[in-house]
Amino acid sequence: MLFYEKYLSTLMFIEKMNLRETSYAIVFDDFDSGKKWRVSYRQLNSLTANLAVYLRHLGLAPGQRLAFAFENSLEVILINLAAWRAGLVTVPLDITRDTPERKAYKLKFTETEVLFTRKDEKSVQENRWLKSRLKNLEVIELADFSELKARLVKSDSSPDFQTDPDRDALILFTSGTTALPKGARLTLNNLWANAQSIVDWLRFGQRDRWQVVLPLHHINSTTFVNTALMAGGTVVLLPRYSKSRFWQALAENRVTGTSIVPTIAYDMLSEEKAFLKYKSKLKQVRRIQIGSAPVQPTVVEEFMAKFKIPLIQGYGQTETSLRSTGVPMALTASQYKKIRQLNSLGTELKHTQVTVLDRAGREVGEGKVGEIVVRGPVVMKGYLKNPAANKEAFQFGWFHSGDTGYWRRLFGRKFFFLKGRTKEIIHKGGVLVSPLAVENALLKAYPTLKQVYAVGFPDARMGERIGLVAVAKNEKTLAKILADAAAGKVAGLSRYEAPSALVAIDESNLPKTSTGKVQRIKLKEKFAVKLLERSRTITESDQYRFKLLGPEETSLLRQALAINNQRWGKKLNSNLAEFRKRAENGLLLAAIDKKSHRVVGSVAALQLNKQLLPPTWRKATAAGTLKNHDYKGDSLVCVSISAAQTRDSKPVTRNSLKIQKTKLTPAKLKVYLTSDKDNIVRFHRKPKGGFGRGARLIKVLPGGRLEDQDSLGYNIVFEYPKLTHRPRMSQQASIGVQLIEAALIYAYEHKIKHVLAYSRPAELSKYFKKG
Repeated sequence: MLFYEKYLSTLMFIEKMNLRETSYAIVFDDFDSGKKWRVSYRQLNSLTANLAVYLRHLGLAPGQRLAFAFENSLEVILINLAAWRAGLVTVPLDITRDTPERKAYKLKFTETEVLFTRKDEKSVQENRWLKSRLKNLEVIELADFSELKARLVKSDSSPDFQTDPDRDALILFTSGTTALPKGARLTLNNLWANAQSIVDWLRFGQRDRWQVVLPLHHINSTTFVNTALMAGGTVVLLPRYSKSRFWQALAENRVTGTSIVPTIAYDMLSEEKAFLKYKSKLKQVRRIQIGSAPVQPTVVEEFMAKFKIPLIQGYGQTETSLRSTGVPMALTASQYKKIRQLNSLGTELKHTQVTVLDRAGREVGEGKVGEIVVRGPVVMKGYLKNPAANKEAFQFGWFHSGDTGYWRRLFGRKFFFLKGRTKEIIHKGGVLVSPLAVENALLKAYPTLKQVYAVGFPDARMGERIGLVAVAKNEKTLAKILADAAAGKVAGLSRYEAPSALVAIDESNLPKTSTGKVQRIKLKEKFAVKLLERSRTITESDQYRFKLLGPEETSLLRQALAINNQRWGKKLNSNLAEFRKRAENGLLLAAIDKKSHRVVGSVAALQLNKQLLPPTWRKATAAGTLKNHDYKGDSLVCVSISAAQTRDSKPVTRNSLKIQKTKLTPAKLKVYLTSDKDNIVRFHRKPKGGFGRGARLIKVLPGGRLEDQDSLGYNIVFEYPKLTHRPRMSQQASIGVQLIEAALIYAYEHKIKHVLAYSRPAELSKYFKKG
């Protein structure tokens, strides 16, 4: 039986079982609107049958292409299934990262005739432009799912379309080493063979409720939707990934499993509080599948230790319909622990053959490094209109992954391991970014740029970020590139593809082959560390360089810690482990003297939502570790600032003056905080960054930090002016002022709405005693 026929028989079987209406095929939890849409298997069959008829009525014949550009929604799943039932080919577009020009390229290249898209202001304007470029394109704009239903042509029975499961069904564009993305041609048999493999691998069943959080234009979510439906389970679809809602959605929707990329696993390490809140409703989560980017074993270990939910690693590509290998679920606890620590890709899945070849196409022995290759019914038919790429990808009768690796026999089976990447793709947060696409956009946008090469450099959260190695004599051009990138204004590139660091070199320093070809892998090896360092540099003044410290920079962390403890005193001391956590989880911005190269001050900060600011310093900072840093928070909150003493700086006063203290009352506190008596209050009220005023006091927190005796346990929260322009550095100001100005610049460049300081009235105990 063909795999697609097996799927159809499964769908019909479930319908005939006359399951209760609560046996849903899809639940769309649109948390943005607060609505939930539910589709039973009976409704799914009817809707896709009617939609298939509607698509045919549009004049689309078998083999023709239709595209859609939606966020995660019911429409995506229904259009895919209906189009495949009608023998049509779907072309998903990426609404986040596809520029209008790239959409036009994909639509023209695939000869797409119909585009489904949203009926909002941005989409409507873009659609007009697309239709002016592509004269034969019909655009159907939908406000929501209800509007799609209203357009359907009713069918009394399932349409008897003669669908060829070995013809193209889906064209997904995947970044390659070429400038333009390549279109992978996937058939129904490819898709359903992989779905069947995953059903067996992850033990899917009718009681599974599988959460789909990754974008549906990606092979990961597409295949897991197919997998859940093939098993008769329920797809729980979310409109997008939300760090703060991840555990809540799993709990409220009674989810049994989901698929994530390593970035999400990293994010969840700081969401332990949310996990504990919903823990009682998360017991049904049996496994979480992780893949689509290289997995860091340290993140997996910490995730498992905190949440006790198995992370099951899998490996594959768009070209193999998703997964080729996976860590078996039948392993014992001790076996699984060993495989996890070894960071294995697992064993080959059903309907898939995997091996490792040398350059001559011969299989290599155990432990020998070669290229990982795949064959079987899950492998695509080839790249659309690209015979050269097909010839390269299908040598020796195998699909070549472009990844180097090896195999080892463990527990009686061949386990595969990733060694390195022969392709030059940048893997950012599970998304593949083509370096040539980035380079071509930059060369077109900046004519004075002579040569530029995009390479990935390490990032703890995203896996890799995009760096540039540039050959250019005009420093203003290089500065403008980074400024435009930070603002998301590089023509032809989405903000996600924008570079975050740049190294300028002389052409003679470019590593080249004997034929003169620039070796990007060597560029990466040579400049990755420098790009990482540059990405951490926020700004410079005449005397100081301001950079984010990394958790591995022990020497600089020790210097920052020593200054912190000198300025804050023994009762508020920190330690190296805490400072390392601050650098790892949040932001630890240091001022470094350009002459001595030593740290002269630091400010610890994190992103939070202004309306959710905790009432105590300990809660606001997760006990000083900044583990609750939320990169989507609307506020940059500075929670600790310390600067080295200079000749003109005044030492911190510890009640050395004999002042007659009076009992503190709310009225007296208000007068005190509006006066200029307190040095910290004066510091924050002082104008900084070229703005007309300084920060204003917005909140007083009694008991904010009880161990802070100088402030009688009070914390105070300041808000700095709205960042209407890029802040300026005050060259002659104190280190502390310049640290805050550097933080303001960071917030401005990262589009953070508010800048707050979670501070203290440091001299309160000089004048008052507790009331």
